[in-house]
Amino acid sequence: MQKGHKVFKFKCSDEDAVRLWTEEIHKKCGDGIKVLLDPNQRWNDVETTLKLMEGVDRNTMLGLEDPILHADVQGFKTLQEKLQMPLYRHISLPYTQDIRDMITFVRADAADGYNFNGSAYNSVLLAEIAHLEGKPCWRGSEVDLGISETMGLHIAAASINCTIPSDIFGELVRVDDLIVNPVHFENGAATVPSGSGLGIELDAEAINKYKTNRRIEKTI
Repeated sequence: MQKGHKVFKFKCSDEDAVRLWTEEIHKKCGDGIKVLLDPNQRWNDVETTLKLMEGVDRNTMLGLEDPILHADVQGFKTLQEKLQMPLYRHISLPYTQDIRDMITFVRADAADGYNFNGSAYNSVLLAEIAHLEGKPCWRGSEVDLGISETMGLHIAAASINCTIPSDIFGELVRVDDLIVNPVHFENGAATVPSGSGLGIELDAEAINKYKTNRRIEKTI
């Protein structure tokens, strides 16, 4: 928060006391940050979600991402009504999900925004669909290395409705991101590199240092 980051996302299961989490975070940070909880569908159903969210301060919450099973579209609608906070749907093409998975949610108006990750073309396409629906989005990631993180920055910049803080933070937690000039953060925001291609250069020395799967030939 002191470095300018305003939203923090936490993975959680149905065994986590998220009310206590948010209480302690608010004690330390006040209104300085918002919390996004992402159970990754592990809260399973509406009843469990309502029970876990009981007493959680709505002012601390940016929203909930995928609290229940994706197939339960009506459940998303019910949670929107009962929780009175944004419900977000993750569309992750690398997780073998499909662009068409979004259409059901668009037709039902069952999400208040989206988390997208996948190839550059498809991610921008998904963002355009969300924009036509009037919904915001953000760029998801896998705590990536420099190439993918930078691609994510370009995708976010190219998506007019990418207004929710994105999951681009690999540079903040990795020893080395394998590019010469790391992703630059200033007051919680990342700068999109300029120049040819993605605007980055691979760090050959770092690649050599951290490479694995070296094959050692043993002779007798």
